Amino acid sequence: MQPKLFKTSIAEYVPAEWTGKNESGVHPIGDRVLIKPDKAADIVRGILMPDDITARHSLAAEGGVVVQLGDGAFMWNHDRQTPFHGRKPQPGERVVIEKYAGQLTKGDDGEMYRLMESASIGALITAEKKTKLVAVKKETK
Repeated sequence: MQPKLFKTSIAEYVPAEWTGKNESGVHPIGDRVLIKPDKAADIVRGILMPDDITARHSLAAEGGVVVQLGDGAFMWNHDRQTPFHGRKPQPGERVVIEKYAGQLTKGDDGEMYRLMESASIGALITAEKKTKLVAVKKETK
């Protein structure tokens, strides 16, 4: 079965998948959060995209899956003075992240992750939002 792609203003992305376990070997501390970002599609409208374009679009991904939270994540608002109020994202949930946010790191499983401050996460993607994303079929030859 081909993965569903979704479009943004930059590119088409394959949603990140998570197995339910942190297999990266990277464990965030403090207010850091480990995110598995979405990947840019390598085939767009039947055209094979060059590796450098795919890599650049993947760096600009604005969504991903929470893999693990540090102990201090979402304790304080971005000003670090006001306690955080609201729903804290949990591992396995899809989130909206700041473009280019965080530090890229390669996990023991060979996958790329972003280690970022919890303030770089802007929103949860709910089931309702998922249905509003524009889904297209990935074309293969």
